[in-house]
Amino acid sequence: MMEERWSYVCNGTLEGQEKFAQRFLDEAVVREQPAGTYLCRQGDPAACLYLLLDGVVENSVILEDGRKKINMLYTGMSLLGVSCLDEEVCMVNLRCLTRVRTARVHRQAVRAWPPEMLLPVAMCQTYKMQGVYRQLREQVFLSTEEHLLKILEDLEASGALSGEYGLKRVSHQLLADMAGLSRVQASNLIGRLAARSLLSRTQLEMLRLGGQEVRNDG
Repeated sequence: MMEERWSYVCNGTLEGQEKFAQRFLDEAVVREQPAGTYLCRQGDPAACLYLLLDGVVENSVILEDGRKKINMLYTGMSLLGVSCLDEEVCMVNLRCLTRVRTARVHRQAVRAWPPEMLLPVAMCQTYKMQGVYRQLREQVFLSTEEHLLKILEDLEASGALSGEYGLKRVSHQLLADMAGLSRVQASNLIGRLAARSLLSRTQLEMLRLGGQEVRNDG
C-alpha cells in the first residue's frame, strides 16, 4: 500500500498489488528509453499506461503564462498515465529525467480487464488528487523556505539519486520548477539556506555545493 505521508517523489505505488503488476507485465511491452524522452505530452491523444521499472520521470504541466510546473517525480514501480483511462488527451507531460525502463500497455487492453483488477488504478488517482490538495495547502501554509526544504527532504528520502538509473544531481532549475519559482529565486534561496546551515550534507551533495562557496545573488 502507498504511504499515508504525501511526498513530491512518488514510488512504489503498486506495493502490495502483485496480482495487478503481474497482469500488467504479462501484457506489456518493456523498453529502455533515454533521458529526455517524453512518454506523453500535454494535449496529445491519450494512449497508454506505463509501469516505471527503473529511473526517474517528471510529471509536469505548462501553465497558461507559459511557465513549467513540475507536480511530482516518479521512481521505480510507479504507475503512470492512469488518467488516460478516462481522458481522450494527455493532461500532463511525462518526461524521463534519467534513462528509464518502462512496461507499456495500451489503454484499450486495460479497459477490458475485470473491474477488480483496476483497484490500483483508482488508488493512484486518489493519490494524485491528494497531491494536488497537499500542494495547494502548502502554498498557503508553508513559507517559500519551508516549501523548498520539503522538496529537498523528499528527494533525499526517495532514493531518486541512487543506483544505475538515478539522478546524478539536482539542478536549481528542477527545484525551481517543482517549487513554482524562477531559477534565480531558487538559487538565491538555496544560498541562504546553505549559509544558515539548514541543508544536510546529503542535500548539499545533491546540489553539488559541498566544499564550495555558495553563491547568493540576492
